[in-house]
Amino acid sequence: MARKLLTVAEAAEMTRLSPRTLYNWASRKKVPHMKVGGRLLFDEGKMASWLDQFNVETVERRRGTTRDEA
Repeated sequence: MARKLLTVAEAAEMTRLSPRTLYNWASRKKVPHMKVGGRLLFDEGKMASWLDQFNVETVERRRGTTRDEA
């Protein structure tokens, strides 16, 4: 299965971060990335997984109820 690789500009659009921030975080290994031929690239699937770790659940979801049930 082919992976979709994103450029810095595409990853910036996906994450809503600036390209400068992505370059900075990549150099500090704070974001999953790869260098191919000197180009900084981001695997779309890994970026999606990385973003998922920042989700904040609502109180209702943590309790296992929805707003309608509460």
